[in-house]
Amino acid sequence: MKKTLLLVATLISCFHTYSQEAKTSNVPEFVVASRFDVVPSIPASGSGYDKFNFTGSAIYTFLDGNIGDHVSYSMCNHWVGVYTKELYEDLGYSDTINWIDWLYFSFHNDKIDFTLGKDMINLGLWEDVPYDIDAHSTLGSSFWWNSSVYQWGAALKYTLSDETTYFSFNFSSSPFGERPFKSKLFHYGAKWGGEYGIWRPMLSGHLMEYDRGYFVKLICFGQQFAIGEATLELDYTTYSYGWRTLFSDQGQIRANALIPIGKEGRVEVLASCGFEFCQKGDIFGYGDEYDFSSKSINPTGIATKKNYYYAGGGVNYYPLKKSKDLRLHATAAYNNYAKSIALALGATFHFNVTKLLSK
Repeated sequence: MKKTLLLVATLISCFHTYSQEAKTSNVPEFVVASRFDVVPSIPASGSGYDKFNFTGSAIYTFLDGNIGDHVSYSMCNHWVGVYTKELYEDLGYSDTINWIDWLYFSFHNDKIDFTLGKDMINLGLWEDVPYDIDAHSTLGSSFWWNSSVYQWGAALKYTLSDETTYFSFNFSSSPFGERPFKSKLFHYGAKWGGEYGIWRPMLSGHLMEYDRGYFVKLICFGQQFAIGEATLELDYTTYSYGWRTLFSDQGQIRANALIPIGKEGRVEVLASCGFEFCQKGDIFGYGDEYDFSSKSINPTGIATKKNYYYAGGGVNYYPLKKSKDLRLHATAAYNNYAKSIALALGATFHFNVTKLLSK
C-alpha cells in the first residue's frame, strides 16, 4: 500500500510540474496503454492444444520525462495481465515478471549515456525491441517467453562521433537469482550496434551467473534490414553452461517481416517463424516438464532433443489517420508443441494523457 501511495504521489507531482511548465522540455509524458485479445486455439491433431484464452491482454502505463538537459527518467508499469495476481506477489524477485517492468534514470550527453535502475538487459535481439504490449505473443519465441530480461543494475552506452555506431556495457542482477543482488548472482553484458544504410546489426555477449562463480554463456546476433518501407529481421541466439558447447547446446533462429501497405502505412502485413533446439537440458525454461500454464500455445520450456518450431502471420490495421495510437490486429500462429493454430483477434490503444491535457 505504501508503494502504491508513493507512485500516486509521484504522478501527482509530475502533473503539478506539467501544469507550471507546460511550455518547457521538462514536461513528463504519461501514456496509458491497453490491449485486449481473444485467442481461440484450433487443434491440428487429436492431442492438440484446444483452449480459449486472452493471451496478450494487458494494461500498462508509461511515464517519461527530463530533469534538465542531461538527466531523464522512464517508468513502465504492468498493472493487469494474464496473471494479474502474480504481478504484485512477485515484486522483489528477479527470476519472474512483476508490476514494474522498468524504472531508471539516465544521465547523458552527446556521446555517453549512463543508466541506473531497473531496465532490460542489453540483448542484441530485435524481437525484444517492441514494447511487450505491442508484441504478438503467440508469435514469440520460447526464449522471449521464458527469459527474465528486466533486471536491476547499471548500463553505460558510448556512441562514436559518426553517430552510427555504439557500444554498451551492462551490469545487473542475474535472471537466475531469486532476489536482486541479495542472491549475489550477477549478469555482465557487452553489446555493439549501429546503423549502416539499410543494415542495422546488434551483437552482444553475456555472462549470467546461475550459481556462485558459474555462468551461462550467451551470444545474441540480431540483424534488421530496412528495404523501402518494409522491415526484415533475423535473430540468432546461442547459449550454454560451458564454453566448448556454446554453439551446440541450445539456441534459436528467428525471422520476421513487416510490410506496410498503402501510402500512409495504415495496414501492415506481418510474418514470423522460428526454430529452437535443446541438446542437454533447457536453461531458461522448464525443459522436459514443459506445459502451457502461461495460458498460451507457447510452451514453458523446450524438451531435450525435441526441436521446437513455430510460424505464423497476420495483419495490423491503424484506423486513425496520421496516428498509430489505435491498432486492430489479427494473427494466426502454429507450433509443433501445441499442435494447434492460435487465432488472435484484438486491439491495442495508447492513450497519451499529457497530450490531452496540453490541448
